[in-house]
Amino acid sequence: MLDSTAATVLDSTGHTAQGSTAATTSDPTPHTAPHPAVSDGLALTCALAQALADLALETPLWCATRAAVATTDDEPVTEPGQAMVWGLGRTLALERPRGWGGLIDLPAELDDEAVLWLGAALTGPEGEDQLAVRGSGLFARRLVRAQDGDGGADGAWRPHGTVLVTGGTGALGAQAARWLAAAGAKRLVLTSRRGLDAPGAPQLVGELSGLGVHVSVEACDMADREQVERLLASIPAGELTAVVHAAGVSGRFAPLTDMDLAEFADVVAAKAAGAVHLDAVLGDAELDAFVLFSSISATWGSTGQTAYGAGNAFLDALAQHRRARGLAATSVAWGPWAEAGMGAEAGMRDFLARRGLPPMNPTDATTELWRAVAAGETALTVADVDWDRFLPPFTATRTSRFFDEIRPPSVVDPTAEEAPRAPRPADPLHVVRTEAAAVLGYASPDEIDPARRFLELGFDSLASVELRKRLVAATGLALATPVVFEHPTPAELARHIAESAAAQRPDEAAPRRDGGGSGVRDLYRRACEIGKFTEGIGVLQAAAKLRPVFGSAAEFGREQELVRLASGPERPALVCLPSMVAPSGPHNFARLALHLHGLHDVYALPLPGFGDDDPLPASSDLVVDLHADAVARDLGDTPVALAGYSSGGWLAHAVAARLEARGLAPRGVVLLDTWFPKDGIPEEQIRSQLQGIAVDDRAFALMTEAQVTAQGAYLDLFDGWRPQAVTAPVVLVRAGERMPQAANEEVAESHGWSKEWEFDYDTIDAPGNHQTMMNEHAATTAAAVSGWLRRP
Repeated sequence: MLDSTAATVLDSTGHTAQGSTAATTSDPTPHTAPHPAVSDGLALTCALAQALADLALETPLWCATRAAVATTDDEPVTEPGQAMVWGLGRTLALERPRGWGGLIDLPAELDDEAVLWLGAALTGPEGEDQLAVRGSGLFARRLVRAQDGDGGADGAWRPHGTVLVTGGTGALGAQAARWLAAAGAKRLVLTSRRGLDAPGAPQLVGELSGLGVHVSVEACDMADREQVERLLASIPAGELTAVVHAAGVSGRFAPLTDMDLAEFADVVAAKAAGAVHLDAVLGDAELDAFVLFSSISATWGSTGQTAYGAGNAFLDALAQHRRARGLAATSVAWGPWAEAGMGAEAGMRDFLARRGLPPMNPTDATTELWRAVAAGETALTVADVDWDRFLPPFTATRTSRFFDEIRPPSVVDPTAEEAPRAPRPADPLHVVRTEAAAVLGYASPDEIDPARRFLELGFDSLASVELRKRLVAATGLALATPVVFEHPTPAELARHIAESAAAQRPDEAAPRRDGGGSGVRDLYRRACEIGKFTEGIGVLQAAAKLRPVFGSAAEFGREQELVRLASGPERPALVCLPSMVAPSGPHNFARLALHLHGLHDVYALPLPGFGDDDPLPASSDLVVDLHADAVARDLGDTPVALAGYSSGGWLAHAVAARLEARGLAPRGVVLLDTWFPKDGIPEEQIRSQLQGIAVDDRAFALMTEAQVTAQGAYLDLFDGWRPQAVTAPVVLVRAGERMPQAANEEVAESHGWSKEWEFDYDTIDAPGNHQTMMNEHAATTAAAVSGWLRRP
């Protein structure tokens, strides 16, 4: 268990602020009628953050609150609503690391001394971005380990009488209800919006009744004050002894820039409004326990969950507010649970474990919950965290002092990685296998096959960046960012490390191939950051014209090689073609292939010209021919389907047509969120997507000079390209979260697209947006693809 406190006093420094922006979010006035859960201050802060992102401004945004956090156990939190901006800010720090300043809680009276401390906060040490100004000084927020409390003889709280569990038919609420029933509660009142019509509700009632407790399930929207009042009035006076508020929805994973106020407010209300109504209607009623289910998105942020983080931060603050009033309250910020939420999905469980957040066993989690209630904890975090794996990628794009008190000595400071001085490894292969096993969460290096490709082992782009960081620390070598993809097996990477170690003196830095601040890739990124995307693309296209070009397969100098990503007995095999946008490569399909392993053989083909030292193709026909040659050569006797992600879908369709022209018959074409002219997506939306990729630090780390200039070349090669008819069936697996659309005629006319694009295809909607359907929701996307491939 972890306990979040603000307890470290900082000395003032003489540093100067560089263009700081302060946003005061202390206005608690509820927003307009449709969104009462969001205050004017929070709504305006969201609007300001979105405006800064739209303008690609990196002016650091600092947000100020009053009485939203406590620096000591006896300091009251009198404005819990303002804590929402702290949950918002912790995720904004991850989504826009270079455009985020921090959070400052101000005292009621901003006297001269407080102003001096405010200045110290704005100009203080790097990494301090969660601060509180008080009369005694400046306090910084830290994560510390919770102390074991006195929970009685067996360390657990014992319920009695009637207990209300909101969201009681959901995964977490149901787990709480099971424990309450077994521990002695006489009656359980469970709520859900649909009452007994909620999935699994009748079965849960039967299970709990079997434990000897009286159970009722009530239909109640906890965001509706009147419904909450009727619910509480239905419980006889004096019988209610405890409340567990587990209701809420996380909403979709989306950056703040992709959300409007209505969507943001709905997610906040689902968590916060019910807690507000329960607190208000119950008033000062004496309870044994008032338990709030919060989330780690409020503790340290979670990309794509600004609203969810804001709502949960309010729950943590409400618990402190109730304690200050002498009332029972315990808020628990949960990490992922196994068998519930994201942790219930096998592929996501593996992904979370590799990221250092293995989902918790529900029984263990509920045991810690009730121990916390017994110990009188107010706000704490319960999560299973492997800090060695979690912290390096989490802090890769932004330094954070928040974890200083809990950071293990073995965690490498990502800001010091380019000047390593570790001893050279005696056995490079053992080092590679050891670090790869650590990234993937394997128990032993022996589980890493030296001859198996990293992509087939399950390395996506984020995992590859993490492995590179660990190898830098272990070997003392300055390795290029895309080193894992350039040397695709542990054996090849170990050989490269051995050669690099032999060639370098201990104090010599390797030549940087991932950007030095003045290359084409850096100019392109800068153009995207300042809103000059069109000019940035022009730079890429101009630079591409200076690269060598090949006009035939023979001039390319080598055959295109299929990269195996997964193995399985089902047919057809799947050959995947990546997007024409950097960073492009077989790694784009790593997460998808993980969930197809054991079902289908999955291969991927890199695009010629995107690799270092590749010449560029002279025509789009040459690209299609090279891919068709590879499929015909290596899989001519195997039933295959072609798949392409985004603009790679155009290429998959073209390769299928070329194979059919040669007398081969692909079993199908899978278009993974490929955009058609009739989709009517405005040009500015497409530009926004590409800009977002360029300014994303982790994606940019994999963009070599070859990658970005090849992107410019392919934009020219496929400009005005039109599909040929195919007899193979086609399916469009599209993201359920669609981008805004414009008039079809306007978009088609602006691109010169014709009715040749109008062909028959099946459509399957997959959860997520253009990016998350291939990452967080890859398991669902894979199931949809496999189901379509295996259809009768």
